[in-house]
Amino acid sequence: MSAAHKTLTICPQVIPLKDVAIAIDWLSDSTEKSRDEVIETLRNEAKNLGTTVRTELSQLKMPRYQFTPELLAYYQSSRSFVFESFAWNTTRSKEILRSRVGKSLLRNHEPGSKVLCYGDGLGFDSTFLSLLGFNVTYYEPGEPCMRFAKRVFQANDVEVSVCQDLNELKTQKFDAIVCLDVLEHVPDPPDLVSSLAELLVDGGTFVAHAPFWYIHPDVSTHLISNTRYSGRSREIYHRSGLREVDAGFLWCPLTLKKCNRAKPKNLPAKMRLRFSQFVLAWSRFTTWPTVAVVRTVAKARPRIEL
Repeated sequence: MSAAHKTLTICPQVIPLKDVAIAIDWLSDSTEKSRDEVIETLRNEAKNLGTTVRTELSQLKMPRYQFTPELLAYYQSSRSFVFESFAWNTTRSKEILRSRVGKSLLRNHEPGSKVLCYGDGLGFDSTFLSLLGFNVTYYEPGEPCMRFAKRVFQANDVEVSVCQDLNELKTQKFDAIVCLDVLEHVPDPPDLVSSLAELLVDGGTFVAHAPFWYIHPDVSTHLISNTRYSGRSREIYHRSGLREVDAGFLWCPLTLKKCNRAKPKNLPAKMRLRFSQFVLAWSRFTTWPTVAVVRTVAKARPRIEL
């Protein structure tokens, strides 16, 4: 086992992912809901991940799978995302994704390297990477999520820089950027990738997870207009000078380098990249087969015991 993998093995669990009692108090403070309301909401999320956001969008009569100015304001102020994000972060699927991201960064960068976690919600990924020794900057547009994240940073005794203004980032350069479960929500993914790539040093690492193919009532804020980008690395990443070097199945996650001549590191990596690209390409025409299979086999049930 490599030193990087050993580091991941002994890395402490991020508080409070496995302590629901603490989480309930923090969720109550961050969302200004009573403990009873928090417990009931978590129970609903444990039964059906995404139900809180889906229900609220319906009550607000906002269209599903479409971007509107109201949706942008909703991202910034909604407390429902706090519950969905916490529930998602307790799943085995997210735990595996977080571990893969950590291993990818440790293979490519020394501890102390500057990492931007863009759209990191409750701050669990930023905390995890900080515990691995990286110099992490956190950015999240949602105020309720940010309040919770600050509690996470404090409880885990990590020094994570909190960016509250995107203009602050324009004067910085990062060795790596992590952008998980964000691009499928924005109206112009290539434009956001381009803006982020400008913050990356030459030879830097960009790690993304963007399930453009995942259109389902449980993820009502995924944009159906973005399904056309499923499996299309050239349109999303190549135009910004990013090239694929590794990937998990269905690009979960996809690791890229800011280098025009970068190639997959070995044959298995190339096979994972190309096979996943082939599967994802079908989702540009119809999403339900991929959604049905992944929802059947994925370990995405929240692990919340109340």
